[in-house]
Amino acid sequence: DASGNGLITWLQGNTLYAKSYTQASGTWSAPTTLSTTAVIGYGGLALGMSGNGNAVVSWIDSGSNHIRARRYSGGAWQGAGPEVVEALASPSTSIKAAINNAGQAVVTYLNTTAFISSAYASRFSGSAWAAPELLETNALSISSNSTSVGIDNY
Repeated sequence: DASGNGLITWLQGNTLYAKSYTQASGTWSAPTTLSTTAVIGYGGLALGMSGNGNAVVSWIDSGSNHIRARRYSGGAWQGAGPEVVEALASPSTSIKAAINNAGQAVVTYLNTTAFISSAYASRFSGSAWAAPELLETNALSISSNSTSVGIDNY
């Protein structure tokens, strides 16, 4: 963030962990377990952080293939556990995440069904994740390296 604080996430087996860094003390927190059913796969983990320290991490759940997320605000992980971002029938890939200073987040991802590639976005407005919005569909493959996301403070 703008103060030099940060987050790191990593996968060990199917367990997703996170640590926070506090610039003022120069220390890392103890690891926090975010999920015990995570799988990264191809482009399956994303972390976004705002200038004031809000963050969102999202990943693919190995049990359901759904995308899940956890939000970080005020120095703590929010909610009782992972939140479902999307529950499409086929697995998604190429996850990207962003969050603004107001805590509004967006997660984008690609989903392929019957050789048709589609790009989707799911937004968190401050109280819940909205249903996925279809951004683009193409009979040709949408490149996983060609997507990115950002969100403004509005």
